[in-house]
Amino acid sequence: MMRDFAVGLFRESVSRARTWSTLVLIVLGAGAATSAARAQSGGVADLDGASWIWAASGARAEPAPVCYLRKTLDVAAAPAKAMILITADNDYDLYVNGTYVGGDGGTAMTYWRSVERWDVGPLLRAGRNVVAVKGRCLGGAAGLLASIHAELPDGSTLDLPTDVTWRLQVSHERAWKEVGHDDGHWPAATVIASFGEGVWGKLSFPEPRSPGTRTRPTLVEPGPDFEYPAGVVFVTGNVQVSDPKALNIFRIGRTRAYFENDIPSPAALGRKLVSLVPARPGGTLRSLHDAGTGVLGSPSVSFDGGTIYFAMAPAKEKFFHIHRIAADGTSLSALTSGPFHDYDPQPLPGGDIVFSSTRMGGRDEYHGNVASSLFVMNADGGAIRPLTHHIVGDREPRVTADGGLVFVRSDNFLERAKVETQIHRTRLDGTGGTVVLGADRGAIGLDRERAAEHDSAWLRKYGAGSPAPLPDGRIAAITERGLVVGGDGRSRRIPVSPPPFDISPLPDGRLLCTLPDRAGLGVIDLEKGQTFLVYPFDGAHSVTHLGPRTRPPSIAPTVDAHAARGIDATGFLFCQDVTRTRQTGADVSRIRAVRVYEGRPLTVRSVGHHLVHIGVEAVELGTAPLAPDGSIHVEVPADRPLALQAVDAQGRAVINELTWIYVRPGERRGCVGCHLPRQHTPALAPGSMATRGKPIALLGQGRPHRFRGNNGANGGVLNLQMDRFREVASIDVYSSPDDADRDDTAGLAPARSSEVERLRAELRSTRAGLRISAARRLAIIRDPEAADALLGALRDHDAQVRCAAALALATCAGRNAVAGLLDALK
Repeated sequence: MMRDFAVGLFRESVSRARTWSTLVLIVLGAGAATSAARAQSGGVADLDGASWIWAASGARAEPAPVCYLRKTLDVAAAPAKAMILITADNDYDLYVNGTYVGGDGGTAMTYWRSVERWDVGPLLRAGRNVVAVKGRCLGGAAGLLASIHAELPDGSTLDLPTDVTWRLQVSHERAWKEVGHDDGHWPAATVIASFGEGVWGKLSFPEPRSPGTRTRPTLVEPGPDFEYPAGVVFVTGNVQVSDPKALNIFRIGRTRAYFENDIPSPAALGRKLVSLVPARPGGTLRSLHDAGTGVLGSPSVSFDGGTIYFAMAPAKEKFFHIHRIAADGTSLSALTSGPFHDYDPQPLPGGDIVFSSTRMGGRDEYHGNVASSLFVMNADGGAIRPLTHHIVGDREPRVTADGGLVFVRSDNFLERAKVETQIHRTRLDGTGGTVVLGADRGAIGLDRERAAEHDSAWLRKYGAGSPAPLPDGRIAAITERGLVVGGDGRSRRIPVSPPPFDISPLPDGRLLCTLPDRAGLGVIDLEKGQTFLVYPFDGAHSVTHLGPRTRPPSIAPTVDAHAARGIDATGFLFCQDVTRTRQTGADVSRIRAVRVYEGRPLTVRSVGHHLVHIGVEAVELGTAPLAPDGSIHVEVPADRPLALQAVDAQGRAVINELTWIYVRPGERRGCVGCHLPRQHTPALAPGSMATRGKPIALLGQGRPHRFRGNNGANGGVLNLQMDRFREVASIDVYSSPDDADRDDTAGLAPARSSEVERLRAELRSTRAGLRISAARRLAIIRDPEAADALLGALRDHDAQVRCAAALALATCAGRNAVAGLLDALK
């Protein structure tokens, strides 16, 4: 068996050497691939004879998520000129005779509305030629529209538009894009609509232009002084787990990064774990573990370089779990188990391991799939405890040079008021959470055509993935802008085109990368903006450095471990001035208080459909009045998703913040204002008025108001209907009698008046929590009949009751309450 494995590696190394020679010729020869991978402009697109084509589907079936399409051209002589006009809804990659030409795609309408023109003449030859396209549907309608135009040496022309003569397959086949591949068993494509018809209408060329056209990467051959990595470990194979009827991943182009990811697994999956030492042509290629029909992914390496951690779902097992294996391929063992998905492991400086897991048990608020947060365990897999408590998705944790943690956070809010991903940062105890690479929006403008944010900026507009902390403290990542490097909200785009599939840091400050189309391994020099071809390997991905690296400092936690295990733990929020904001469209002079909500995730899906849009159960924790200088200081539940809303004196929204924030037990978090640039924080004003006394406890005391935390419109802060859902979609604004106490013969009492009487009685309760919640509920009902009871509550011995009563009076009392208010002030 060992001899067979050695023979296999020898054959593989010979094959890789041939591939290496071919790639070097392509890169250095500046021939067919270089001239082909260039989008042209000018002229008028002639697509009149073309049709939108895709795989056949039933009247109610979802379109196939991926289609592989081929068209054969037989010519007696190589064409003098040839071009292809093409677009797809939503994404495509174009190949001619097996060579990658280019691609385009994204979730915005701009991508399928734009038509690209590619010069492919140098790639065509006499005899048989094949144009191959991989099309992807990212939701909604799906189709490919193209037309091939060739000018032959004898002066004749050849036009081949997309129609039923194109062949199509929905499953991947090896070498599907090559000329010699047998597509005789492939069915004919189905015409969805003729050009100018269907949901797409008439398109024009060259405008509009796509914001993200992809071309063949410009690779550099390593010179004699090039320093190859000492070793790498990576995954081979491409296993797709995306199913539009159950789970979706909306990737950024052809990278591992994404706008949205519903799948509780590593972002890229394969069958084998492989090492290459040294990472260069002629290095030793070793298969460390073969999962067979199982799947594995997200490898990481210990700081001493001796142990590899990865996630694997072995054959016939339903869940991913964390495994470890020695760097020489021995001593494989599982570290986690149970009915959860555990993945994306990363060793910590102190010896523990952080990983992403579905152990929290909640469902994400958008599509209702299992949510993921970060957990920590001992090196042997024991003492598993939560680190973050996010209700959507925290993935791909990486340790920074200063001993912090960065990871990919899916930052949805109230179902789909916002759907995006960011690179988030915390300390190793989960405190100090902030965005280091993300949207960092300013004022939000109105798109009057859609009555929402400009360019639908709320839904899958911002994405990120593959975070790579650098030795100098900066963070590299792949975003919708491409490869970027930065931190603290700022970033610089690195001009490599197209972006790599994924990246990871090298100890010397360069980046390891998987080349586009998973065609091999490379090294990116960030200062020069160059990608060096290190090792060609079809189907490689998830590459990481294999060898010793500097261990970051291990910082002592500030969170009390005992308090973190309690359900009643709290933390504190402070804002220096709520009215200091970039939301310039809001009338900040109206702001009088800040309301805090908790989002409780649901644990079941209501239906079997994959687009359930379930939202959360929103719990109103309370409202804190602003101090005269605009500051607030509140105590809130720890390890819970919290949302803030700036409101006027009547409790109506002025500014809604579209993100969930968290505090750890005992943590004190502060900010300067709402959505201010993080780089321009002014000096803290000494003695902010809200901090001169005890913080206001917003803990949902008594019977807190609950409502369906969802969004009636399709996203956006301007369409956010929190106030409407707070009242109309309430769960318990009016109490219902228990079945045992119900008198069906008496009829139902008027809900509003009976509830006001109930709450007036609760204002006299001996339990302070009930008195607080009664006042807060009366603020929602806004009934003048409650004014006298609320005036009486202004004399309550509990300051929290007095505060809640004063805020409630502002919503329901008239001028007749002025005298009582003045008496209370005395």
